[in-house]
Amino acid sequence: MESGKERCVVGSCCCGCSLRSGSLTIGILNLVSSSIILSLGFSGSSIIFFHHTVPGVIFSILLIYGIQKARRGLIMIWVWVNAVLLFISVILAIVLIVMTGNVAIAVTVLVSCALTVYFIIVIRSYALTL
Repeated sequence: MESGKERCVVGSCCCGCSLRSGSLTIGILNLVSSSIILSLGFSGSSIIFFHHTVPGVIFSILLIYGIQKARRGLIMIWVWVNAVLLFISVILAIVLIVMTGNVAIAVTVLVSCALTVYFIIVIRSYALTL
C-alpha cells in the first residue's frame, strides 16, 4: 500500500456492517436527503444548503452506481466533491455564526461536519479496497 493510503481508513462501517453496505447506505441516504431538500425549495437561510442539493443528487447517483459496478474512480469523485463541499460548509457556517451569534447553528454545523467526515472516511476506505 502506498504511504498516505493507510491514514484515515476504517475496516467496517458503524455497527460492524461491511464497508460496501455502509457506503451504499450512505449513498442512498445522501440521495434521499438531497432530493427532499431540493423538492422543498429554498427560502431565507436555507439557501446555504443549496450547494449540497443539486451536487448531492448527482454525485450520490454516481456513488451508488460506482459501488454497484465496483468503479473506484466514481466513488472517489464523491469523496473529493464532498470534501470540497465540507470545506465550503465550514466557511459558510463560520460566516453565519459570526453574523448571527447563534450557538444552535454552531452545534448543528459541528455535528453535521463530524458526520460528513466519518462518511467520507468510510466511503474512501471502501474505495481503497477495490
